[in-house]
Amino acid sequence: GTPNDAILLSNSAADIYQLPLATQQNMTNVVGAIGRRTQASPNDILFVYLTSHGGPDAVLESGLPGNVPILAISAQSLAGALAESRIRRRVIIISACFSGSWIPALANDDTIIITAARDDRTSFGCAEDRPLTYFGEAFLNGPFARGASLAESFEGARKTVTQWEQAQNLPTSEPQISVGKNMEAFWTAKPGSAATTRKVAAKR
Repeated sequence: GTPNDAILLSNSAADIYQLPLATQQNMTNVVGAIGRRTQASPNDILFVYLTSHGGPDAVLESGLPGNVPILAISAQSLAGALAESRIRRRVIIISACFSGSWIPALANDDTIIITAARDDRTSFGCAEDRPLTYFGEAFLNGPFARGASLAESFEGARKTVTQWEQAQNLPTSEPQISVGKNMEAFWTAKPGSAATTRKVAAKR
């Protein structure tokens, strides 16, 4: 593969006949395949971006169009896939309600975790008519899009989301982070100043 490869898994009605489904098995298969391709490149960093409805039990509440249930991606299933892949350095972003509940299963010295909400808080903007959640929009289209570090991008997104929520009298979602000690330099680095990345994204 080439640097900055990206793979999208999706359960949305618009994508269902064009893209692989965002299921536990497909996530495991993709992460495993990336792991096999990057064993000779220990400095690669895997980005995983998950967006969907979420529950307090660290599971994405996702299904197929028509509310057909599937075995959803969870913090435990993702942690297992990552362990099997032997991909050491990871950045995991979860834009979902209660996504802070994912941190305990995924946190380690080589992982950065960014979540849209605290483990006991909802997040907002997850609707069929919105291309991005509030947090996704504030993060991806905020300082990050202008070349800021992950640290600056998170802080900018956190402030923006809080302002939006307060303006609408919504309870604050309180986005969270966990930065492993071996990833602190990457956390504050500008894009392009660190190693190659490979990305996996999943959406409902």
